Amino acid sequence: MFAQGKVQRGFSLIELMVVVAVVAVLASIALPNYESHVRRTHRKHAQAALLKASQWMERAAIAMGRYPAAAGVPADVLSVEGGRYQIALSNLTASTFTLSASPQGAQQQDECATYSINQAGVHMQVATTEVVQPASSQDCWNR
Repeated sequence: MFAQGKVQRGFSLIELMVVVAVVAVLASIALPNYESHVRRTHRKHAQAALLKASQWMERAAIAMGRYPAAAGVPADVLSVEGGRYQIALSNLTASTFTLSASPQGAQQQDECATYSINQAGVHMQVATTEVVQPASSQDCWNR
């Protein structure tokens, strides 16, 4: 037993379990929101990289009178911060190009799938094997 005048200190097992339950509920709410925020952030990185690469292609076309060959595009122009998207250049002729940002790794299940932009500035969403029906271009580019 306890000596007279001494107070029991610490937490009971019940109090500790209540705290653990509350933390688990908060984590189950916060984690999906956090993951969604991370995916949206990486989408914005991909969009910014596509716009930067598109502007570079336009500046090169003005300087050379045509779009440059794929080998003439610097690697840093085709890079995306965070590494969750990979940019590819396709449909390249003297007067046309298409840039696409394909999701990589954890981003592959993202509802926006592959981002794409062409020389006319048209934004498109392209299906992937993981996302057969991507969200609309307006939804993906404007959120």
